[in-house]
Amino acid sequence: MATKRGKKWQAAVRWKGDYHRPTFDTEAEAVAWETAARDARKTGGPLPPLPEQMKSGGEHTLHGFAEENFEFLWGDSKSRDATANTMKQALSHFEKDVLLKDIRHAKLTTLVKECREKGNSNKTINRKLSIISKILRHALNQEIIQDVPIIPRQKEEKGRVSYLDKDTEYLRVIAWFKLNDDELYAHLVTFLCHTGLRPGHSELDDLQWSDIKGGSIHLRKGKTGSRVIPLSQSAVEALAWIKSKGHPKPFPVYYHKFGVHWNTMREAIGKADDPDFTPYICRHTCASWLAIAGVDSLRIMHWMGHTSLNTTENYMHLAPDHLDSCAAALG
Repeated sequence: MATKRGKKWQAAVRWKGDYHRPTFDTEAEAVAWETAARDARKTGGPLPPLPEQMKSGGEHTLHGFAEENFEFLWGDSKSRDATANTMKQALSHFEKDVLLKDIRHAKLTTLVKECREKGNSNKTINRKLSIISKILRHALNQEIIQDVPIIPRQKEEKGRVSYLDKDTEYLRVIAWFKLNDDELYAHLVTFLCHTGLRPGHSELDDLQWSDIKGGSIHLRKGKTGSRVIPLSQSAVEALAWIKSKGHPKPFPVYYHKFGVHWNTMREAIGKADDPDFTPYICRHTCASWLAIAGVDSLRIMHWMGHTSLNTTENYMHLAPDHLDSCAAALG
């Protein structure tokens, strides 16, 4: 049965183990496609053309196929919104009318080259490639393409992450913002370094005053799901300053604007050439400070909202004498 989805109508048919949920401009179009698909399933015929196929002369475009199948591939993911943003970035490397069958190794190599020119890390490049790979594998399963090209995944350095030293760099950043009448950003940096929130649309941008209660932040929809983060005294003071200004939400600053002010500061303090010196370093700083303080990896993982201990382990070399206790246990 066709279902209303905003201004569109969505059909739904199970086909060879997968659900297809294409959207149409009218209810009649959605119902007609659904009926034709069910008839074809009974008779063993081919799946009727999807809307994006109709617009491209019967061929599947990469953009159209990705949009049609996003909910099926990632709809239940905890990081759905972040994945949608990554998919948008990945697709931006391809022409709007490029066909699925034309996505070959050469085009993926061009994607890697363009990402490098933008300054993307290998980890970011691999996230984009993973999105494209999953789309292509789904198309292969649907017998829309003959094969999946070799994915030029990049080697990721399992290196040590950068962070702000508590007694030097952190104080220098705070002092610069205050001296340049950007006290809002000084408190924002303090808040991020003491909570570990992701400085972007997935966490900080969506934070509301109602999410702060009982001395903790109650993230309703973080990048990796909900979690509760207790507030340190420094974080409490940063929030109190914001509230005293009558702002309708905590830190009413979106990531892009924050980035503009951050870049001005990083250039002024001589960090313009440091690729790791971005607003995200505040999140790395929180995890690093927790490790330095001797907090165990499992609790850091839950605090930061990591989905795997492998991510948390990137910080654990900072833990004081983190292997000495093992030697002591063995006697």
